[in-house]
Amino acid sequence: AGQSVRLTKKVGASAAGLKLLQAARAGSDDAAFAAFVHGLDARARAAVKAHVEPVVVHGLDSLADYAVAAIDVSDGLVKDAGRLARASGIAIDLDGLLSAVDPSASVDDALYGGEDWAVLFCVPDGLGDPPGCVRVGRVKDGAGVWRDGERLEERGYDHFGG
Repeated sequence: AGQSVRLTKKVGASAAGLKLLQAARAGSDDAAFAAFVHGLDARARAAVKAHVEPVVVHGLDSLADYAVAAIDVSDGLVKDAGRLARASGIAIDLDGLLSAVDPSASVDDALYGGEDWAVLFCVPDGLGDPPGCVRVGRVKDGAGVWRDGERLEERGYDHFGG
């Protein structure tokens, strides 16, 4: 199919931050929350920050020079990649996933966590590398989202789930 799949940033930090907050039960008291965050190491603090602070994705206008298809990644990488694959009649192989996992996150956080607020997009070979973006995979013939020869379950955040 001749296209790479890219992200505007590494993913998984928001899910990692949510897990830390849920485990600590930091609450909504500002002083208790500040004390909790102050006690974290730098990597954990970055994960919590990724979950609680709004994100502005810069450089979206330049994506028009590269992207032939795109979707925001807010419900989880695999879930949103599956939506892009279905809409485009392709398969996506996440053969570059490890380069797209935020240092504060696990592979599972990157695959299935949400609220990363990144853009996943397809770039035809030969157009070069979009500035500031990370390669996560390739477009393949077929359907679904794949990694290491296995089709991944398209799970993530479900707006209509109970």
